[in-house]
Amino acid sequence: WYQRRVRGEVAFVADDLSFLSHPVPQQSVHIDTSEEAELKVRVSDERKLPPSAPALTVLFDNRDKFQFFSTHKTSFHLSHLAISLSHDSVAGGSYTPVLITPRLTASLRCEVPTLLFSVKQECDPQTRLVLRYPHIPDRSAFLSPSYVGPNGDKLMTSLPVNYRPPSIHGREIAISPNVYNVHPDLPVARSVKAVSKDSYHFKQCAGALRRPDCDCSDESSVSDLAVNSDCRENVYTVPYTTVFTPELLVMRFGEEPRPLNHTYLITEVNGREEFQVYQASQNTLSPNCNYTNCSIVFLGSELFHFRVTVIADTICLYETEFLLFVVDVPLSKTLHNTITVHVAPSCS
Repeated sequence: WYQRRVRGEVAFVADDLSFLSHPVPQQSVHIDTSEEAELKVRVSDERKLPPSAPALTVLFDNRDKFQFFSTHKTSFHLSHLAISLSHDSVAGGSYTPVLITPRLTASLRCEVPTLLFSVKQECDPQTRLVLRYPHIPDRSAFLSPSYVGPNGDKLMTSLPVNYRPPSIHGREIAISPNVYNVHPDLPVARSVKAVSKDSYHFKQCAGALRRPDCDCSDESSVSDLAVNSDCRENVYTVPYTTVFTPELLVMRFGEEPRPLNHTYLITEVNGREEFQVYQASQNTLSPNCNYTNCSIVFLGSELFHFRVTVIADTICLYETEFLLFVVDVPLSKTLHNTITVHVAPSCS
């Protein structure tokens, strides 16, 4: 279970029968499947009366959709209330208002302060799934082709101009619609065959005459999404013998990143098949990964553009992409790829 906390305070001051109240505005809380929202409230009674902790009233709806648990502690003139709400449905769409108010009878002339939360069975719009690249502190590192790791290893590969990755038809036959590091005034790589000429299109560089005319920014130049491939110049480098274990994190505004704990699927955006996904916990090869301990074993070289899609146990449509450029392929593998190109069937 993952627990989210939203805190609020209601304060009110009384002098004789004149109250001053300070209600907290409504706050929305989004909870996913297997998450728990904990609402904590502290109420303080500062009236010039014998001190006593104020009693609290809690109202909420949709009791058949949410599990509800609360604890209430008092000390001197303070009341501390903790409310936990959770649900186990993957359908989503339900919500409940939670109204918390002190039970006061000292005055009928003053508005009683209240605190209102709205708890929703839906994905937080400020939630996203990301991959943390090893030794990369932030996305700006991808703007530097010479970026090095803590051991002095070069972590970036600069993609060739108008680069297209290999395909199942052969090393020099590209069929992916994506082109990387686009310079529209220069020839597009691996586009000799008819199937290659007809299969790609520009995005940010559509209609542009030169690279400076493309609609590229620093943000799109470091984006892992295939829709921004025209602008991408530098990608993370991985040696062929490396077994790459993706570190997938769920990011939510105002909270610490947490590891992804849902089953997900790994696919290759450009249709490449020269890799295997190994799940150590089950000692199996499968593109479906249960939580952690999934690794990628490479059977080919150059650019791999992966997509991760969460497929179970969540309301959220979690998805992210990441790019790896595989280098240092053993000579025997390079020779095999060369032979494969020569015997590949014609695609013209």
